[in-house]
Amino acid sequence: MSARRDGRFRAGPTALLVAVATAAGCSHAPPVPVGRCALRPAGAAACLQGPPAAATVLPAGERTVRVDALCEWNGTGVLLEPGGRYDLTVAEVLEPWVDWWVPSDLATGWRGIARWSAPLAQRRARAPGLPIYSLVGSEGPSTATAFAVGWSARLVATQPQELLLFANDWWGRYGNNQGCLDVRIRRVP
Repeated sequence: MSARRDGRFRAGPTALLVAVATAAGCSHAPPVPVGRCALRPAGAAACLQGPPAAATVLPAGERTVRVDALCEWNGTGVLLEPGGRYDLTVAEVLEPWVDWWVPSDLATGWRGIARWSAPLAQRRARAPGLPIYSLVGSEGPSTATAFAVGWSARLVATQPQELLLFANDWWGRYGNNQGCLDVRIRRVP
């Protein structure tokens, strides 16, 4: 806001944007995650807390893995083979993809009023060239190999690493994330 000669204040475009964002929900507490990802089926991948477990080469066929937006890295158990082609498809959304109070799309990231500030937030994202809070994959635990997954993607692997999946958020800012997906991974000839 800026002061006018008569002592009153005038709201500029930035102040109006902040006011609208606050009215849209910034002042409310974040929603409590439902936690369906905590109820993982036996054998499903989980958040990686340390070095990844031994991944295995995906034979012909497919594997479905659970992806939790709370995890900085979701292991898939799939060891990529250089030159191998893999189709990734979201099979089911078990819990909506939400970054604190901001509804998001798996491919395009933040939606609603927040999409206007997404380019600023995206600069600090783990994969800055991809939409904030979109579904992203990587070859091993490095964002240097990050690629957009969205609702579906095809990966031609370059490294013999485990395929990892994550929400493209800021490092260390995963505690307010919501979202749970089943992703189907299929090796294609």
